[in-house]
Amino acid sequence: MNAFTAEDIERCLSDNGCLTIPTQFTTIADCAGRANCHIRSITFLGPISQIGSEAFSCCSNLERIDLPASLETMGEYAFSSCNIKELFIPGSLAVIPPNAFSYCTSLNQITLECGIRSISSQAFADCGRPLRICIPSSVTSIADNAFDSVLLPFSNFKPVEICASPGTFGETWARQHPNVATAV
Repeated sequence: MNAFTAEDIERCLSDNGCLTIPTQFTTIADCAGRANCHIRSITFLGPISQIGSEAFSCCSNLERIDLPASLETMGEYAFSSCNIKELFIPGSLAVIPPNAFSYCTSLNQITLECGIRSISSQAFADCGRPLRICIPSSVTSIADNAFDSVLLPFSNFKPVEICASPGTFGETWARQHPNVATAV
């Protein structure tokens, strides 16, 4: 496997903050771009199958990522504490890991592609509110604390809006967690 590391960032980052991961890389190393305030967007040109733990966590100006359809695994906190607003997660990623997008306080729209099976503990904790997430019928497991929120004042709390087909696990989970989510 050819891993993209922190040393590769400088030559792949444009002046306007667009990080383009070239085709020769198949993985992103742990902490590769962690806390890099110059990254504004990430485009993956090659068949990236793995993104390491904390790979791009704390990139405070990171607003856009185009996750590749080849993505199979992602480490914990991979994109936590970023400024992402909208997110599409490909179905090739069967499990959304713990804290993958936690503390992305600008994140308010998430679409999960069919193929994803599980949303782990605090995967989307302390994201923006209102947060709308479209959950496909392939999801069969959502951690009770997947959408926890402690950063927002209780008086401003708005439940997560879960868009899921009737009778699916996502819709059932939302109805079983009325203090956290509403099914729409």
